[in-house]
Amino acid sequence: MLIQQLHTQFNVPITVLCRRFNIPRASFYRKNTKDVTELLEAIKDIAFKHSAWGYRLIWAELRKQGIKINHKKVYRLYRCTGLQKPPVVSGRKHSKPTQPFEATEAEFPGHVWAGDFLHDKITSGRGFRIFNVLDVFTRRGFEPPVEFSLPGRTIASYLDSLCRQYGPPRVFRRDDGPEFRSWKFQKVIRKWRIREEVIPPGQPFSNGHIESYQGTMRDELLQREEFETLRDARQKIHEWVRSYNTQRPHSAPGYRTPMEVWDEYYSN
Repeated sequence: MLIQQLHTQFNVPITVLCRRFNIPRASFYRKNTKDVTELLEAIKDIAFKHSAWGYRLIWAELRKQGIKINHKKVYRLYRCTGLQKPPVVSGRKHSKPTQPFEATEAEFPGHVWAGDFLHDKITSGRGFRIFNVLDVFTRRGFEPPVEFSLPGRTIASYLDSLCRQYGPPRVFRRDDGPEFRSWKFQKVIRKWRIREEVIPPGQPFSNGHIESYQGTMRDELLQREEFETLRDARQKIHEWVRSYNTQRPHSAPGYRTPMEVWDEYYSN
């Protein structure tokens, strides 16, 4: 400790040094007798297994493992191990004024779904598309179609199958992409009497839940895996979605997994 070094080298009183560095004397004399080696190893194991997780998700996972610890202590140890990631600073300047948009607040599972497309490539360089649909209340992601092309008829058939399996949502939040304006997609919307909530153009943050979900998918999977074939991509994406739903704690529902919230609602 710096104070101890200055005290030993220059014989400056501890009281003066503590006052100079604005540190309570009790903090200097208090000795931490607890060994945190095992805790550090547990934090490192979780961090390397889930490299995109921050300290709060690590804290939630430790609690699931039966380790009772304050999140502030996890944060201190997380920083000491050098695991903290630098903040992401966007270089884009948003000069256009935003349009007013009032999103429907999800009150129960199946109330509001959000949908959007995501793009990536296989190793040959050919691009493919993913159509993600998220239940906003539980944060459950449904296993998406992964194809080289996803026209309106494909996403219409996919949404129709989700409605048959889980029941239709009351609200479907989306952008104004041409796939959503296709007559086949609109036919499914009318069939299930779903109210569409179209976000203003150029405002993806108005559909923030699906944007966050897709950012997590990109950070935890797409940027870390290479896909040899479309079949390989489809398999790995579906495995990640199942892991996200059943293993990854989420802050919104009290650091529970999406499926825990989903099952709790439908079991009552």
